[in-house]
Amino acid sequence: MRGLVEQTIVWLVVVVFVGMAIHTPTTVFIETHWPHLELLAKSWKELVLGALLLLILLSLYKRGALRQVVGDKVVQLVAAIAVVHVALLLLFDNAYVSELAGLLIDLRFYLFFVELYVAARYIPGVHKYGLRAAAVGAAFIVVFGVLQVFVLPKDILASIGYSDATIKPYLTVDLNHDYVRINSTLRGPNPVGAFAVLVLCVAGAWAIRRASQLTNWKKRAQVIATLLAGVIVLWASYSRSAWIAGALGIATLWASVVPKKLAVYSLISMAMASVIVVGVLLQLRDVPAISNLVFHNNPVGGSPTKSDDGHIESLEQGIEAASQAPLGKGIGSTGSASLLSEEPVIIENQYLFMAHESGWLGVALQLLLFGLVLWGLWRLRQDWLSLGLFSAGIGLAFIGLLLPVWADDTVSLYWWGLAGLALGSSAIIKSDERVTPKPKSHKKTARTT
Repeated sequence: MRGLVEQTIVWLVVVVFVGMAIHTPTTVFIETHWPHLELLAKSWKELVLGALLLLILLSLYKRGALRQVVGDKVVQLVAAIAVVHVALLLLFDNAYVSELAGLLIDLRFYLFFVELYVAARYIPGVHKYGLRAAAVGAAFIVVFGVLQVFVLPKDILASIGYSDATIKPYLTVDLNHDYVRINSTLRGPNPVGAFAVLVLCVAGAWAIRRASQLTNWKKRAQVIATLLAGVIVLWASYSRSAWIAGALGIATLWASVVPKKLAVYSLISMAMASVIVVGVLLQLRDVPAISNLVFHNNPVGGSPTKSDDGHIESLEQGIEAASQAPLGKGIGSTGSASLLSEEPVIIENQYLFMAHESGWLGVALQLLLFGLVLWGLWRLRQDWLSLGLFSAGIGLAFIGLLLPVWADDTVSLYWWGLAGLALGSSAIIKSDERVTPKPKSHKKTARTT
Protein backbone atom coordinates (compact mmCIF):
# COMPACT_ATOMS: atom_id res chain seq x y z
CA MET A 1 0.00 0.00 0.00
CA ARG A 2 2.73 2.44 0.99
CA GLY A 3 4.66 1.71 -2.19
CA LEU A 4 1.67 2.47 -4.39
CA VAL A 5 0.90 5.69 -2.52
CA GLU A 6 4.49 6.90 -2.77
CA GLN A 7 4.74 6.04 -6.47
CA THR A 8 1.54 7.98 -7.11
CA ILE A 9 2.94 10.97 -5.22
CA VAL A 10 6.08 10.93 -7.35
CA TRP A 11 4.06 10.76 -10.56
CA LEU A 12 1.77 13.59 -9.51
CA VAL A 13 4.80 15.79 -8.84
CA VAL A 14 6.06 14.96 -12.33
CA VAL A 15 2.64 15.79 -13.79
CA VAL A 16 2.63 19.24 -12.17
CA PHE A 17 6.11 20.23 -13.38
CA VAL A 18 5.68 18.90 -16.91
CA GLY A 19 2.05 19.94 -17.18
CA MET A 20 2.75 23.55 -16.24
CA ALA A 21 5.08 23.85 -19.23
CA ILE A 22 2.11 23.37 -21.57
CA HIS A 23 -0.67 24.58 -19.29
CA THR A 24 -1.39 27.91 -20.98
CA PRO A 25 -1.59 26.76 -24.64
CA THR A 26 -3.58 23.70 -23.61
CA THR A 27 -6.02 25.84 -21.63
CA VAL A 28 -6.46 28.30 -24.49
CA PHE A 29 -7.02 25.47 -26.99
CA ILE A 30 -9.67 23.82 -24.81
CA GLU A 31 -11.31 27.15 -23.99
CA THR A 32 -11.57 27.93 -27.71
CA HIS A 33 -12.87 24.57 -28.93
CA TRP A 34 -14.74 23.22 -25.88
CA PRO A 35 -15.81 26.20 -23.74
CA HIS A 36 -17.79 23.97 -21.36
CA LEU A 37 -14.49 22.37 -20.26
CA GLU A 38 -12.75 25.69 -19.58
CA LEU A 39 -13.04 25.50 -15.79
CA LEU A 40 -11.64 21.96 -15.67
CA ALA A 41 -8.78 22.91 -18.00
CA LYS A 42 -7.82 25.86 -15.81
CA SER A 43 -8.15 24.09 -12.47
CA TRP A 44 -6.53 20.71 -13.19
CA LYS A 45 -3.36 21.67 -11.31
CA GLU A 46 -5.30 22.65 -8.18
CA LEU A 47 -7.09 19.29 -8.32
CA VAL A 48 -3.73 17.51 -8.62
CA LEU A 49 -2.32 19.54 -5.71
CA GLY A 50 -5.34 18.59 -3.61
CA ALA A 51 -4.88 14.90 -4.39
CA LEU A 52 -1.16 15.24 -3.68
CA LEU A 53 -1.89 16.70 -0.25
CA LEU A 54 -4.21 13.84 0.69
CA LEU A 55 -1.71 11.20 -0.44
CA ILE A 56 1.17 12.85 1.42
CA LEU A 57 -0.91 12.99 4.61
CA LEU A 58 -1.76 9.30 4.17
CA SER A 59 1.91 8.43 3.67
CA LEU A 60 2.93 10.41 6.76
CA TYR A 61 0.20 8.74 8.81
CA LYS A 62 1.45 5.30 7.75
CA ARG A 63 4.97 6.32 8.79
CA GLY A 64 3.87 7.81 12.10
CA ALA A 65 5.50 11.10 11.10
CA LEU A 66 2.50 13.45 11.14
CA ARG A 67 3.32 14.95 14.53
CA GLN A 68 6.89 15.75 13.52
CA VAL A 69 5.78 17.45 10.32
CA VAL A 70 3.02 19.43 12.03
CA GLY A 71 5.60 20.66 14.55
CA ASP A 72 7.89 22.04 11.83
CA LYS A 73 8.05 25.85 11.88
CA VAL A 74 7.88 26.23 8.11
CA VAL A 75 4.81 24.02 7.90
CA GLN A 76 3.19 25.99 10.71
CA LEU A 77 3.91 29.29 8.95
CA VAL A 78 2.31 28.08 5.71
CA ALA A 79 -0.69 26.90 7.73
CA ALA A 80 -0.94 30.34 9.38
CA ILE A 81 -1.01 32.02 5.95
CA ALA A 82 -3.82 29.68 4.89
CA VAL A 83 -5.78 30.36 8.10
CA VAL A 84 -5.55 34.13 7.56
CA HIS A 85 -6.88 33.72 4.03
CA VAL A 86 -9.79 31.55 5.15
CA ALA A 87 -10.64 34.00 7.94
CA LEU A 88 -10.72 36.86 5.44
CA LEU A 89 -13.15 34.88 3.30
CA LEU A 90 -15.55 34.98 6.24
CA LEU A 91 -14.86 38.64 7.01
CA PHE A 92 -15.39 40.12 3.54
CA ASP A 93 -18.31 39.70 1.20
CA ASN A 94 -16.65 39.78 -2.20
CA ALA A 95 -18.03 37.98 -5.23
CA TYR A 96 -17.97 34.23 -4.60
CA VAL A 97 -16.26 33.39 -7.89
CA SER A 98 -13.60 36.06 -7.29
CA GLU A 99 -12.96 34.77 -3.77
CA LEU A 100 -12.52 31.20 -4.97
CA ALA A 101 -10.19 32.24 -7.79
CA GLY A 102 -8.25 34.54 -5.47
CA LEU A 103 -7.84 31.82 -2.85
CA LEU A 104 -6.38 29.43 -5.43
CA ILE A 105 -4.07 32.07 -6.91
CA ASP A 106 -2.82 33.18 -3.48
CA LEU A 107 -2.24 29.75 -1.93
CA ARG A 108 -1.50 27.18 -4.66
CA PHE A 109 2.27 27.79 -4.78
CA TYR A 110 2.54 27.75 -0.97
CA LEU A 111 0.69 24.42 -0.97
CA PHE A 112 3.02 22.97 -3.61
CA PHE A 113 6.02 24.26 -1.68
CA VAL A 114 5.02 22.64 1.60
CA GLU A 115 4.01 19.42 -0.17
CA LEU A 116 7.44 19.03 -1.77
CA TYR A 117 9.17 20.30 1.38
CA VAL A 118 7.66 17.37 3.25
CA ALA A 119 7.63 14.79 0.45
CA ALA A 120 11.30 15.31 -0.42
CA ARG A 121 12.17 14.51 3.19
CA TYR A 122 10.18 11.32 3.59
CA ILE A 123 9.32 9.87 0.19
CA PRO A 124 12.06 8.31 -1.98
CA GLY A 125 12.13 9.43 -5.60
CA VAL A 126 10.38 12.78 -5.18
CA HIS A 127 13.60 14.78 -5.29
CA LYS A 128 15.15 12.86 -8.17
CA TYR A 129 12.14 12.69 -10.47
CA GLY A 130 10.85 16.11 -9.47
CA LEU A 131 14.11 17.67 -10.64
CA ARG A 132 14.04 15.71 -13.89
CA ALA A 133 10.46 16.73 -14.59
CA ALA A 134 11.24 20.38 -13.87
CA ALA A 135 14.22 20.19 -16.23
CA VAL A 136 12.06 18.73 -19.00
CA GLY A 137 9.37 21.37 -18.53
CA ALA A 138 11.87 24.22 -18.40
CA ALA A 139 13.64 22.95 -21.50
CA PHE A 140 10.36 22.88 -23.42
CA ILE A 141 9.51 26.46 -22.43
CA VAL A 142 12.96 27.79 -23.32
CA VAL A 143 13.30 25.87 -26.60
CA PHE A 144 9.86 26.98 -27.77
CA GLY A 145 10.81 30.55 -26.91
CA VAL A 146 13.99 30.31 -28.97
CA LEU A 147 11.99 28.88 -31.89
CA GLN A 148 9.62 31.84 -31.63
CA VAL A 149 12.56 34.20 -31.95
CA PHE A 150 14.27 32.58 -34.93
CA VAL A 151 11.95 30.14 -36.72
CA LEU A 152 8.23 30.35 -36.02
CA PRO A 153 5.85 33.04 -37.30
CA LYS A 154 5.19 35.64 -34.62
CA ASP A 155 1.47 34.77 -34.59
CA ILE A 156 1.98 30.99 -34.50
CA LEU A 157 -0.04 30.68 -31.29
CA ALA A 158 -3.10 32.17 -33.01
CA SER A 159 -3.53 28.81 -34.75
CA ILE A 160 -4.55 27.15 -31.46
CA GLY A 161 -6.88 29.89 -30.24
CA TYR A 162 -4.73 32.76 -28.97
CA SER A 163 -6.52 36.04 -29.65
CA ASP A 164 -7.63 39.31 -28.07
CA ALA A 165 -10.45 37.34 -26.44
CA THR A 166 -8.12 34.83 -24.74
CA ILE A 167 -4.38 35.64 -24.68
CA LYS A 168 -2.69 37.64 -27.39
CA PRO A 169 -0.32 35.46 -29.45
CA TYR A 170 2.40 38.09 -29.07
CA LEU A 171 2.92 41.64 -27.86
CA THR A 172 5.09 44.49 -29.08
CA VAL A 173 7.04 47.23 -27.36
CA ASP A 174 4.62 50.19 -27.42
CA LEU A 175 3.01 49.03 -30.69
CA ASN A 176 6.37 48.91 -32.47
CA HIS A 177 6.45 45.73 -34.56
CA ASP A 178 10.22 45.90 -34.84
CA TYR A 179 10.27 44.73 -31.22
CA VAL A 180 8.07 41.65 -30.90
CA ARG A 181 7.78 40.26 -27.35
CA ILE A 182 7.48 36.48 -27.18
CA ASN A 183 5.13 34.47 -24.96
CA SER A 184 6.69 31.03 -25.30
CA THR A 185 4.12 28.78 -23.55
CA LEU A 186 3.45 31.16 -20.67
CA ARG A 187 0.85 33.89 -20.27
CA GLY A 188 2.93 36.75 -21.57
CA PRO A 189 6.38 38.28 -22.04
CA ASN A 190 6.87 39.33 -18.42
CA PRO A 191 6.32 35.80 -17.02
CA VAL A 192 8.62 34.45 -19.76
CA GLY A 193 11.32 36.89 -18.70
CA ALA A 194 10.91 35.92 -15.04
CA PHE A 195 11.10 32.23 -15.93
CA ALA A 196 14.26 32.84 -17.97
CA VAL A 197 15.84 34.41 -14.87
CA LEU A 198 15.09 31.22 -12.95
CA VAL A 199 16.57 29.04 -15.69
CA LEU A 200 19.73 31.13 -16.02
CA CYS A 201 20.41 31.19 -12.28
CA VAL A 202 19.82 27.48 -11.72
CA ALA A 203 21.80 26.48 -14.83
CA GLY A 204 24.62 28.82 -13.84
CA ALA A 205 24.72 27.40 -10.33
CA TRP A 206 24.80 23.86 -11.71
CA ALA A 207 27.73 24.76 -13.96
CA ILE A 208 29.63 26.32 -11.05
CA ARG A 209 29.07 23.55 -8.52
CA ARG A 210 29.52 20.75 -11.07
CA ALA A 211 32.48 22.32 -12.89
CA SER A 212 34.62 19.27 -12.16
CA GLN A 213 32.16 17.11 -14.12
CA LEU A 214 32.34 19.25 -17.27
CA THR A 215 35.21 17.17 -18.56
CA ASN A 216 34.17 16.67 -22.17
CA TRP A 217 32.96 18.98 -24.89
CA LYS A 218 29.45 17.50 -24.99
CA LYS A 219 28.68 18.45 -21.40
CA ARG A 220 30.24 21.88 -21.82
CA ALA A 221 28.25 22.41 -25.02
CA GLN A 222 25.01 21.48 -23.21
CA VAL A 223 25.67 24.00 -20.46
CA ILE A 224 26.62 26.74 -22.92
CA ALA A 225 23.55 26.01 -25.06
CA THR A 226 21.28 26.17 -22.01
CA LEU A 227 22.71 29.48 -20.84
CA LEU A 228 22.63 30.95 -24.35
CA ALA A 229 19.02 29.88 -24.86
CA GLY A 230 18.08 31.41 -21.53
CA VAL A 231 19.71 34.71 -22.48
CA ILE A 232 17.91 34.73 -25.85
CA VAL A 233 14.51 34.16 -24.24
CA LEU A 234 15.23 36.75 -21.56
CA TRP A 235 16.21 39.33 -24.18
CA ALA A 236 13.27 38.56 -26.49
CA SER A 237 10.79 39.04 -23.65
CA TYR A 238 11.76 42.74 -23.67
CA SER A 239 10.80 42.70 -20.00
CA ARG A 240 12.83 45.43 -18.31
CA SER A 241 12.12 44.11 -14.84
CA ALA A 242 13.33 40.67 -15.92
CA TRP A 243 16.49 42.14 -17.46
CA ILE A 244 17.36 43.84 -14.17
CA ALA A 245 16.36 40.72 -12.24
CA GLY A 246 18.64 38.63 -14.43
CA ALA A 247 21.55 40.96 -13.71
CA LEU A 248 20.77 40.84 -9.98
CA GLY A 249 20.52 37.06 -10.03
CA ILE A 250 23.83 36.59 -11.83
CA ALA A 251 25.52 39.15 -9.57
CA THR A 252 24.18 37.31 -6.53
CA LEU A 253 25.40 34.02 -7.97
CA TRP A 254 28.86 35.48 -8.54
CA ALA A 255 29.04 37.05 -5.08
CA SER A 256 27.98 33.77 -3.48
CA VAL A 257 30.85 31.70 -4.85
CA VAL A 258 33.87 34.03 -4.80
CA PRO A 259 35.89 34.91 -1.67
CA LYS A 260 34.15 37.41 0.60
CA LYS A 261 36.54 40.29 -0.03
CA LEU A 262 36.26 39.89 -3.78
CA ALA A 263 32.48 39.62 -3.45
CA VAL A 264 32.33 42.96 -1.63
CA TYR A 265 34.56 44.67 -4.20
CA SER A 266 32.52 43.13 -7.02
CA LEU A 267 29.20 44.30 -5.61
CA ILE A 268 30.51 47.82 -5.06
CA SER A 269 31.87 47.91 -8.61
CA MET A 270 28.57 46.62 -10.00
CA ALA A 271 26.63 49.25 -8.06
CA MET A 272 28.86 52.03 -9.38
CA ALA A 273 28.61 50.67 -12.92
CA SER A 274 24.82 50.55 -12.59
CA VAL A 275 24.69 54.23 -11.64
CA ILE A 276 26.84 55.12 -14.64
CA VAL A 277 24.71 53.01 -16.99
CA VAL A 278 21.50 54.65 -15.72
CA GLY A 279 23.01 58.09 -16.27
CA VAL A 280 24.10 57.24 -19.80
CA LEU A 281 20.69 55.78 -20.68
CA LEU A 282 18.94 58.91 -19.43
CA GLN A 283 21.18 61.03 -21.62
CA LEU A 284 20.43 58.81 -24.62
CA ARG A 285 16.70 58.42 -24.04
CA ASP A 286 15.87 60.23 -27.31
CA VAL A 287 17.79 57.66 -29.36
CA PRO A 288 15.06 55.48 -30.97
CA ALA A 289 16.53 52.13 -29.91
CA ILE A 290 17.06 53.28 -26.31
CA SER A 291 13.63 54.90 -26.21
CA ASN A 292 11.97 51.66 -27.33
CA LEU A 293 14.03 49.12 -25.42
CA VAL A 294 14.63 50.90 -22.12
CA PHE A 295 11.72 53.30 -21.79
CA HIS A 296 9.15 51.34 -23.84
CA ASN A 297 8.30 54.53 -25.67
CA ASN A 298 7.85 54.43 -29.43
CA PRO A 299 8.90 57.91 -30.64
CA VAL A 300 7.10 57.52 -33.98
CA GLY A 301 3.75 56.33 -32.68
CA GLY A 302 2.74 53.90 -30.00
CA SER A 303 0.01 53.71 -27.43
CA PRO A 304 -1.40 56.93 -25.98
CA THR A 305 -1.08 55.34 -22.52
CA LYS A 306 2.50 54.33 -21.74
CA SER A 307 3.37 51.33 -19.59
CA ASP A 308 5.40 53.47 -17.17
CA ASP A 309 2.34 55.63 -16.53
CA GLY A 310 0.36 52.49 -15.78
CA HIS A 311 3.02 51.26 -13.35
CA ILE A 312 3.03 54.57 -11.49
CA GLU A 313 -0.75 54.78 -11.30
CA SER A 314 -0.98 51.19 -10.09
CA LEU A 315 1.71 51.82 -7.46
CA GLU A 316 -0.08 54.89 -6.13
CA GLN A 317 -3.38 53.03 -6.01
CA GLY A 318 -1.80 50.08 -4.21
CA ILE A 319 -0.05 52.23 -1.60
CA GLU A 320 -3.23 54.17 -0.91
CA ALA A 321 -5.29 51.00 -0.53
CA ALA A 322 -2.72 49.32 1.72
CA SER A 323 -2.39 52.35 3.99
CA GLN A 324 -6.14 52.77 4.39
CA ALA A 325 -7.10 49.12 4.82
CA PRO A 326 -5.01 47.27 7.46
CA LEU A 327 -7.14 44.17 6.90
CA GLY A 328 -6.92 44.48 3.13
CA LYS A 329 -9.90 44.38 0.80
CA GLY A 330 -10.43 40.64 0.92
CA ILE A 331 -9.49 37.57 -1.11
CA GLY A 332 -10.10 37.98 -4.83
CA SER A 333 -10.16 41.78 -4.62
CA THR A 334 -7.28 42.36 -7.02
CA GLY A 335 -5.54 40.85 -10.03
CA SER A 336 -7.12 38.43 -12.47
CA ALA A 337 -9.51 37.13 -9.80
CA SER A 338 -11.06 40.59 -9.45
CA LEU A 339 -11.87 40.59 -13.17
CA LEU A 340 -14.65 38.17 -12.27
CA SER A 341 -16.25 40.81 -10.02
CA GLU A 342 -17.94 44.12 -10.71
CA GLU A 343 -14.96 46.15 -9.43
CA PRO A 344 -11.72 44.85 -10.97
CA VAL A 345 -8.48 46.20 -9.51
CA ILE A 346 -5.02 45.66 -11.02
CA ILE A 347 -2.01 46.25 -8.74
CA GLU A 348 1.37 45.78 -10.40
CA ASN A 349 3.37 45.10 -7.25
CA GLN A 350 3.55 41.69 -5.60
CA TYR A 351 3.79 43.03 -2.05
CA LEU A 352 0.98 45.57 -2.40
CA PHE A 353 -0.99 42.80 -4.14
CA MET A 354 -0.58 40.68 -1.00
CA ALA A 355 -1.55 43.58 1.26
CA HIS A 356 -4.66 44.31 -0.80
CA GLU A 357 -5.74 40.67 -0.60
CA SER A 358 -4.76 39.69 2.95
CA GLY A 359 -3.95 42.88 4.85
CA TRP A 360 -0.91 43.80 6.87
CA LEU A 361 -0.87 40.52 8.79
CA GLY A 362 -1.13 38.47 5.62
CA VAL A 363 1.68 40.26 3.83
CA ALA A 364 3.87 40.11 6.96
CA LEU A 365 3.45 36.33 7.23
CA GLN A 366 4.13 35.83 3.53
CA LEU A 367 7.25 38.00 3.58
CA LEU A 368 8.45 36.13 6.67
CA LEU A 369 8.04 32.82 4.86
CA PHE A 370 9.81 34.13 1.76
CA GLY A 371 12.65 35.42 3.93
CA LEU A 372 12.97 32.10 5.77
CA VAL A 373 13.04 30.18 2.50
CA LEU A 374 15.75 32.46 1.09
CA TRP A 375 17.74 32.12 4.32
CA GLY A 376 17.44 28.35 4.18
CA LEU A 377 18.60 28.31 0.56
CA TRP A 378 21.53 30.58 1.44
CA ARG A 379 22.62 28.26 4.25
CA LEU A 380 22.58 25.38 1.76
CA ARG A 381 24.34 27.31 -1.02
CA GLN A 382 27.02 24.65 -1.43
CA ASP A 383 24.28 22.66 -3.13
CA TRP A 384 23.80 23.82 -6.74
CA LEU A 385 20.00 23.77 -6.60
CA SER A 386 19.84 25.85 -3.43
CA LEU A 387 22.40 28.32 -4.78
CA GLY A 388 20.53 28.72 -8.06
CA LEU A 389 17.16 29.18 -6.37
CA PHE A 390 18.58 31.70 -3.91
CA SER A 391 20.06 33.77 -6.73
CA ALA A 392 16.87 33.52 -8.77
CA GLY A 393 14.84 34.40 -5.67
CA ILE A 394 16.71 37.69 -5.31
CA GLY A 395 15.94 38.52 -8.93
CA LEU A 396 12.29 37.49 -8.67
CA ALA A 397 11.94 39.54 -5.48
CA PHE A 398 12.94 42.59 -7.52
CA ILE A 399 10.40 41.77 -10.23
CA GLY A 400 7.82 41.70 -7.45
CA LEU A 401 8.37 45.43 -6.96
CA LEU A 402 7.02 46.06 -10.46
CA LEU A 403 4.76 43.07 -11.18
CA PRO A 404 2.78 40.45 -9.20
CA VAL A 405 5.38 37.83 -10.06
CA TRP A 406 3.81 35.00 -8.02
CA ALA A 407 0.44 35.47 -9.72
CA ASP A 408 1.81 33.61 -12.75
CA ASP A 409 1.22 29.96 -11.96
CA THR A 410 4.18 28.52 -13.88
CA VAL A 411 6.80 30.85 -12.40
CA SER A 412 5.47 30.53 -8.86
CA LEU A 413 4.96 26.75 -8.91
CA TYR A 414 8.42 26.16 -10.37
CA TRP A 415 10.36 28.40 -7.96
CA TRP A 416 8.44 27.47 -4.82
CA GLY A 417 8.20 23.80 -5.78
CA LEU A 418 11.93 23.52 -6.40
CA ALA A 419 12.60 25.43 -3.18
CA GLY A 420 10.54 22.83 -1.35
CA LEU A 421 12.62 20.05 -2.92
CA ALA A 422 15.88 21.78 -2.00
CA LEU A 423 14.97 22.51 1.62
CA GLY A 424 13.03 19.33 2.31
CA SER A 425 15.81 17.04 1.12
CA SER A 426 18.35 18.81 3.34
CA ALA A 427 17.12 17.31 6.64
CA ILE A 428 15.77 20.65 7.83
CA ILE A 429 12.75 18.80 9.20
CA LYS A 430 14.06 17.19 12.36
CA SER A 431 13.18 13.51 12.54
CA ASP A 432 14.18 10.51 14.58
CA GLU A 433 16.10 7.51 13.30
CA ARG A 434 12.94 5.50 12.65
CA VAL A 435 11.75 7.75 9.82
CA THR A 436 15.03 9.13 8.57
CA PRO A 437 15.36 8.48 4.80
CA LYS A 438 18.47 8.23 2.74
CA PRO A 439 20.43 11.45 2.33
CA LYS A 440 19.78 13.46 -0.81
CA SER A 441 21.54 12.25 -3.86
CA HIS A 442 22.89 15.31 -5.60
CA LYS A 443 26.53 15.97 -4.85
CA LYS A 444 27.98 18.87 -2.86
CA THR A 445 31.35 20.47 -3.30
CA ALA A 446 33.72 22.11 -0.87
CA ARG A 447 32.91 25.54 0.53
CA THR A 448 34.34 28.53 -1.30
CA THR A 449 32.93 31.26 0.91
